[in-house]
Amino acid sequence: MSVSCIAIGFLCFAHAYAVEPVVVYCSRKDDVAQSAAERFERETGTVVKVVWVDSQTRNGELPARLADDRGRSRADVFWSSDLTTAIALKSEGLSVPYESPNEKDVPASCSDPEHHWTGFPDEVRVIVYNKEVLGDPDDIPTSIFDMINPRFNAKVCMADPLSGTTALHAAALFQVLGEDMAEVFFSGLRTNKIAVVTSNREVVDRVAAGEFTIGLTDSRDFEAAAKEGKPIGAVFPDQQSYGTLIVPSALVLMANGPNPEQGRRFIDFLLRSEIQKLLGPTRETLTGSNIKPMEIDYVKLVAQAKELSRGFLKEWVDKQK
Repeated sequence: MSVSCIAIGFLCFAHAYAVEPVVVYCSRKDDVAQSAAERFERETGTVVKVVWVDSQTRNGELPARLADDRGRSRADVFWSSDLTTAIALKSEGLSVPYESPNEKDVPASCSDPEHHWTGFPDEVRVIVYNKEVLGDPDDIPTSIFDMINPRFNAKVCMADPLSGTTALHAAALFQVLGEDMAEVFFSGLRTNKIAVVTSNREVVDRVAAGEFTIGLTDSRDFEAAAKEGKPIGAVFPDQQSYGTLIVPSALVLMANGPNPEQGRRFIDFLLRSEIQKLLGPTRETLTGSNIKPMEIDYVKLVAQAKELSRGFLKEWVDKQK
């Protein structure tokens, strides 16, 4: 047998047994997510094809993009930056249950009880403040109820509560405070002339610019701005009462994906405790003992947020205009 025939045979054998890439659709767009994918490649030899997407589910836009003409999933894993998308994928029949052996390393309360998605702590909701305005530690707010304090009249901002993490935070307040107290709180925000802005990052930027003194936002947006040298600080609110909201990301194993075996391996990898510590700038804080989390039913939280966005909160936002 000639050398060329042996070489051709070897190449055919290698191709037949080559490990197919794992396709990951990811709505968390940052260097940390990319670094995690690259580390998986180095450790396993499996190529990770990351497709960056916006986590939008209204009108079925995202589920439609995830399936090909034959109805098969384009992705093995969906790494969602919010629970809304993960729950939508389950309701559309686009996910399959998978219970990772590493789920023990993440809080069970963050995940689907039927294992269609596994959540892990990712963001923390924080109050940001302008350090140049609030230079005295005694002046720094410690509770979301400081947002309705008259001393901050017309000096508070937050993102639109009809979507995103602010919507989840609003729903969480309805869970822990009860409907009556939560409505009183939002009424107090309107009385105190809170400004509703377009995004959590805008909250941070406008507080840093001195347009507002305090604001409600996500930890990652705060930390990104702090690294840029902006004069802002942040506190975990309500540590002496019902705690601070932690917002999970979620991992979904897609139904009929091109490479489900590697999809499961990728999920197992991301849920390893040492990888969890790398996945966010707040990871060490979250796993430490210096934060009291809100006790939340995350499975009910998304449905509650949707209901509020169609009812009470929609009316509240309309009155802000």
